Amino acid sequence: MTQRRRSLVWLAVSIVLLTAGAWLARSGLSQLSAERRATAELNAKRVALESLLPEAERREKFAALSEKLSAEVARLGFQSEQWAEQRIQRLPGVAARREADVLLHELAGGNGRLFAADTFDMGVLSPEAGLFSTPATGERGISLAATGSLYFRIGK
Repeated sequence: MTQRRRSLVWLAVSIVLLTAGAWLARSGLSQLSAERRATAELNAKRVALESLLPEAERREKFAALSEKLSAEVARLGFQSEQWAEQRIQRLPGVAARREADVLLHELAGGNGRLFAADTFDMGVLSPEAGLFSTPATGERGISLAATGSLYFRIGK
């Protein structure tokens, strides 16, 4: 083989190797770019999941508290099947102290009754009167309003 021919063969081999190297480098850079995008996506998902972690922990604590409360309810005998509910609605208006006393006694509980008030308002009608003092003669009564649920035990 002549010198010229050998040089051309070396040139051709060098070009092929250089082209292959460039192709491999380009392929590697493409793969690196794809992996960087995947890493960025995974980091974004990680950040999103980390932001959800406090809510998940809060729900887990709530579930544990709920289980503890359910056990305590069962221990104390407050299962819902043992109670009935009656809605109470006393619209705002004037009431005599005796009428208010009867209503408050019914709502006060005891004897297996519990009152869960949605609203409750009671006040005197005259500035000189007091809720916890002996009523004066000619007192106009008191203002009374109550709404809520009265729960009472129906079984043991």
